[in-house]
Amino acid sequence: LFKENTGESIVEALNRMRIKQASLLLAHTNRNAAEAAHDVGFLNYNHFTRQFRKYIGVTPSEFIHSLRAKE
Repeated sequence: LFKENTGESIVEALNRMRIKQASLLLAHTNRNAAEAAHDVGFLNYNHFTRQFRKYIGVTPSEFIHSLRAKE
């Protein structure tokens, strides 16, 4: 029923929200990628990296690098 109404599974929606929160942590705190992954509930860093790339379009390290380049 959830997927019929939203177009994504509950797990996909949860992962999307967790990655969004992780990107905010990376952008607005001094947390590194592993800390952000843990903070939003990812126990496996490789899985976090794959999901981050899926939803954000770049790896966490590329995301952090792009943020630092703008400063």
